[in-house]
Amino acid sequence: MAVADVVKAIRHGRKVLSMADNFELHEASTRYFIIDPILRALGWQLENPKHCRVEEWRTLNNQSRVADYVLLNRQDEKAILVEAKGWSKTKLYGWSEERQLKDYAEHESAELAILTNGQFWYFYDLCGSRSGNSFDSVRCPDVDICEDGDGETARKAARKLHRLLHRSKFWQSTQP
Repeated sequence: MAVADVVKAIRHGRKVLSMADNFELHEASTRYFIIDPILRALGWQLENPKHCRVEEWRTLNNQSRVADYVLLNRQDEKAILVEAKGWSKTKLYGWSEERQLKDYAEHESAELAILTNGQFWYFYDLCGSRSGNSFDSVRCPDVDICEDGDGETARKAARKLHRLLHRSKFWQSTQP
């Protein structure tokens, strides 16, 4: 999948967001209309359990926790954890959603964690977190698919998502 496919998915997401006054974008609809198309454009086969596990539950500290998406690498190991929220959650950073993702991520060996409401994508480098850095300090640059609404911003967001999240980055061959 090329950056152009990601641009197309972002433009579709923007179109859905522009209609959000007419209906509520709760978590399930945000995932279906915005997050899923972007992840698919990034090469993730969400319907393939070798690529993705959805709603994976764990009991951590006597509490049930769920990862909305667990994206897997070629070795069938957890590579990316994605916590999805409804678009109505416009302020995600620092809220309980981030703590929820942190709690789950601390018990997994994934490389990357993402908190998103479809529009905002917050990235956390979990390898840095395991090196003794705090979860807050390993937050990478964010992506806002609607930053200013012009075509160049969609391409810029698509290139950034493609660089950070494309399946090929996590599915590189381990053969010499």
